Amino acid sequence: MKYSKNILSKILLGILVGSVISGIVFTHFNSIPPLMNKDEQEFAILAMSLENKPYIVYSPLATGHTTLYFYTILSSFQEFGFNTFGLRIPSAVSGVMGGLVFFALMLLVYHKKGDRSLWLAFATTLLFITLRWYFSFARFAFEATFLLMFELFSLLFILWYQRSRKTYFLILSGIFAGLAFHSYTPGRIFFLVPLVALAHELMKEKLTRKRLMPSLVYLGTVALVALPLVLYLSTNTDTRIYQQFFITNEQLSIVLRIQYLFENVIKNIGMLFFRGDVNGIHNYPYKPALNPFVSILFVFGFVLSIKNWRNLTNQVFLAFFLISMAPTIFTYPWENPHMLRTFTVIPAIVFFFSRSIEFLISRFKLRSKFVMGV
Repeated sequence: MKYSKNILSKILLGILVGSVISGIVFTHFNSIPPLMNKDEQEFAILAMSLENKPYIVYSPLATGHTTLYFYTILSSFQEFGFNTFGLRIPSAVSGVMGGLVFFALMLLVYHKKGDRSLWLAFATTLLFITLRWYFSFARFAFEATFLLMFELFSLLFILWYQRSRKTYFLILSGIFAGLAFHSYTPGRIFFLVPLVALAHELMKEKLTRKRLMPSLVYLGTVALVALPLVLYLSTNTDTRIYQQFFITNEQLSIVLRIQYLFENVIKNIGMLFFRGDVNGIHNYPYKPALNPFVSILFVFGFVLSIKNWRNLTNQVFLAFFLISMAPTIFTYPWENPHMLRTFTVIPAIVFFFSRSIEFLISRFKLRSKFVMGV
């Protein structure tokens, strides 16, 4: 009876999460903003260029993009017509799905916390879906929510695998990590995050072929899904990486590259707390990504996670944070801070926030028991 009640509570809260994020994303969806911006116009052109042609994995249009997301836009145009709704609906639906998957992920992370697990997961997800940084990109035709949805699915399945040891969860994680590879640069290195979860187990005991097999199954699945893009990039240059990453510019001195690296670290840390992206499409110009309350709890949770770094989920989200931030660290400093390119760091930030909440609740509960006992 208690188990059935718990399942019902999860379903009802999941429906509430879906309703809240749907309301946020779709309220005045076609009228705010009313017109396509320049980037969206280029995305529409790229999507239409794929029509009635053999499948291609990469297009040089709009400064160069992998095409998986743009095929979904093309399908949307065919279904809803060539308009702003048809252009933006794939990103919006991905944003709603991402919120629901994040809720499921947090339920899994905190499943051992007893009565607190459900409310920790819900409170954490509520912050996730109401962050301006998250929902504002779901209202435009950017690829960010589409990529993050794949990453969250992959993370959910790898943690389910760690709990159940069912191989199909391992394969599903690899499929979604492979799909994330067909996206922005952060998506191409995301496959390392689930690999951290698998490595966590490998470090506990002596390495054997049997214990190495899950990692090989996962990597093999990722490689199979990513193969078309890997083959393309083996003979063609990714124009976005060539144009934006200073690390590939051989004309820059080592000293200047180190200087750029240092500038980017400062700017991207500052983006969270002090001075955010100036682009009005990405952000309220110069406004930090996090408010003071979230900032403090994020930092505290980050420190707690580093202190308890042997914990599996702490390791996974620390890796997620670093991998999401890494690509923009290697772009030219005048491109930063850039809240679109660092979008996939949001789940890690919210997770660290939840660690603080969990810690404070535990301390308050212990103190209450002590006072009542006295």
